[in-house]
Amino acid sequence: MNLESTDEVNVYNASLTIQAARPVFNTSYLSPIINFKDDNIAFKYIEFQQVEFNDNRVTGSDALVSNLSAVFAYYAYMILGFDYDSFSPKGGDIYFQKAQNVINNAPEGRNISGWKAFDGKRNRYWLTENMLNSRYAIMHDIYYNYYKAMDKFYDDNAAARAELLSVLNLLSNFNADNQNTMILQFFFQGKSTELINIFSKALPQDKIRASELLQKLDLNNSSQYKEELK
Repeated sequence: MNLESTDEVNVYNASLTIQAARPVFNTSYLSPIINFKDDNIAFKYIEFQQVEFNDNRVTGSDALVSNLSAVFAYYAYMILGFDYDSFSPKGGDIYFQKAQNVINNAPEGRNISGWKAFDGKRNRYWLTENMLNSRYAIMHDIYYNYYKAMDKFYDDNAAARAELLSVLNLLSNFNADNQNTMILQFFFQGKSTELINIFSKALPQDKIRASELLQKLDLNNSSQYKEELK
């Protein structure tokens, strides 16, 4: 967490970087699963104060105090959700639902944001909405298939790359039908180095196809894919 400013004594505005990785089968390698920065965190904290959270009572008497524990709980549930999704189809649903409960009962008040649809297009509300929206259900399969392919690298590199290329094709179809979703951008954050390493060793035709797809899907790293996957 990076403290940006303070409005009054013990009240802070901050950004929080959330990172999580998943072990790949039979290796010591950790594949990134979340790499996201939340810039909209306001909270109240007094030194040595315990940070407590209760699913049945997300908001306490002081909204700014509750906001800190709510943010921590929310991202803990989202990390668990994506992690479980990577091991079994829709395995993380229970945790995405718990994250939704935090959103539904989130603190409200001055300077508190990120919990509502109108707070922006890339926030906690939209991330969970995307993962629970039946229209975007294919994203659960994409997460599962991506990491299932990663687990295959130990036994069969060629088959693993073929499956990952299929995942990119699924993402391309998803993007064609659902422009500018938060979950698509969220998926690629932190994965560019991994994807370049994987497809730099692919067959020429697969490398070209992967480069074309990645340049369109992950715009923030488009030039990097173009250069590294020649």
